Amino acid sequence: MADEFEWKNPKYEVYTGEVIDDRGLSGWSKILTRLLDDAIRIPGTNFRVGLDGLLGLIPGVGDAATTVTSGSLFFEAIRNRVPLVVIIRMALNVIIDAVLGSVPVIGDLFDIAHKANRKNLKLINKAIED
Repeated sequence: MADEFEWKNPKYEVYTGEVIDDRGLSGWSKILTRLLDDAIRIPGTNFRVGLDGLLGLIPGVGDAATTVTSGSLFFEAIRNRVPLVVIIRMALNVIIDAVLGSVPVIGDLFDIAHKANRKNLKLINKAIED
């Protein structure tokens, strides 16, 4: 089973604002998820870290900025008429990420491991497919 977020050649893909898959997900939602949760691969491992974990190291500002940015996936959910129950689960993912991520040191490790944006994009994908 292929990873639905894997890009064929991310260095040369350009976001044009068009819908890029047959499920109706727009390109910016995949780009945002990749940047926030999976932007950088840790050398020697298959583990990836995104801006959510890295910006979380900046006290106060980092967690607030990534929480607001994570909220933009809700526009994708609403645009695709995702059921309210799924939107509530998405909100819980973002709230858990924001609250636990604000704890010094331990919260930063949690931010790196939790990947709320990836979970939320998977919830949107599943709701669209059903």
